[in-house]
Amino acid sequence: MPENVALRSLRETACKENGMIKGIDVSSFQSASPSTSGYDFMFVKATEGTSYINPNQYSQAATARDAGLVVGFYHFLHPGNISAQAEYFVDRCDSLEGDLLVCDWESTSSGTASCSEKDAFIKKVKELRPTHKTLLYCNTDFWWNRDTTSYAGDGLWIARYNNSPGNPGIQSAWVFHQYTDSPLDTNVGDFSSRSALSNWATELQDGGSDDSDDDEGDDDVAPTDRWIARTDPQDIPSGKWTRVKLDNDGNVSIAFGPVHVNATAWLTFAEGLTSGTSIQGRFFVTDDDGNLRRKYPIAELTASDGRSYPAFSLNGGYLEADERLRFETAVFEPSCDTITLEQARASAHTWPRAS
Repeated sequence: MPENVALRSLRETACKENGMIKGIDVSSFQSASPSTSGYDFMFVKATEGTSYINPNQYSQAATARDAGLVVGFYHFLHPGNISAQAEYFVDRCDSLEGDLLVCDWESTSSGTASCSEKDAFIKKVKELRPTHKTLLYCNTDFWWNRDTTSYAGDGLWIARYNNSPGNPGIQSAWVFHQYTDSPLDTNVGDFSSRSALSNWATELQDGGSDDSDDDEGDDDVAPTDRWIARTDPQDIPSGKWTRVKLDNDGNVSIAFGPVHVNATAWLTFAEGLTSGTSIQGRFFVTDDDGNLRRKYPIAELTASDGRSYPAFSLNGGYLEADERLRFETAVFEPSCDTITLEQARASAHTWPRAS
C-alpha cells in the first residue's frame, strides 16, 4: 500500500528539522541506476548466504559514488556457515576503503540466524576488513525479542516504520533509522552532514586514529608511478585462483607500503577461451614474507572470441609499512583444464601514507 504523500512530506520535513541526513537502501528489485537526488548515502545489497550476488550491485554502487554519496553494502544473513558467509560477503561485495559493511539480520527462507551467529558474523567481517565500520541491521522485533547481547559492531541500523524519521522508539544508541519502505526503503543517518558521515566511516583507516597531523605534508609529496610486467606465458588452472607472477624486474609485488594506492592489472589470454567464460581478478595484500593480510573485492569480466584482454582496477587501496600489493586471477573455462596467460602487466599510482 503506497504511503500517504502528506505523511511522507511531514516525515521529510522532520528529517531536515532534526538535522539528520537521508539515504536509501537498494537491492536487485530496484533500478541498476537508482535516483540519488536528495540523498547523502546509499546501502546496496551485495550478497546472501554463500551463493547469491546482487547482479546490480556494481552499477548501483557506481551510481552512488558518481553522485558523491557515502556507500555501504549489506549481506542477508542465513543460519549456519557463518565464517564462510563472511568471507563470501567481503570477497564479492564491490567495496572500497571507507565503505560501510552491514549484517542484515532477519528471517530467511532457510530459517533465522541466532543471536550468537549474528555476533560471530559481524566479528568475522571486522576481522577480515578491520579498517571498515561494520554494522547491524534489524527491526525492533529482532532487537527487543531475539537479540540477547546488544552487539551491533560499530553501530546499529534499526528499522521501524510508521514513526517519524530519527525517532525509532528504542533506548539503545543507533546510527541509522529505516523509517519507511514506501515507495522504497528510506533512512536517516544521525549525522549533521554527508562529510560528517564520511569522516566517521573512514576514521579506522589509519589504525583508528583521528589525529590529522599524522599525514601532515603528504599533499606536498609527488605521487609515484610504478609499472611491472610479465612477458613469458603462465599456465592458469581452470577454476582455481592463481597468483599472477609479475616479475620482469625481479620482484613480484605491484606496490610497497606505507602508501595509498590505485592500481590496474591488464591480462592477455591466448585464443581458445569460450566466449562468455568468466574471468575473475582481485588485488590482495601480503606481508614482506608473503603471508596473506587481506583481499580486495573480486571483479568479473567475460571472455570474448579470440584473445581476451581483461583489465582490473583498484581504487582507494592502502598498504601498511610491511605490506605489498599483488594480483591473482581465476578463469572458469569448462572446455579445458589449463588456460595460457600470454602476458600480464600492472601499474600502481601511490602516494605517502602514515606508517
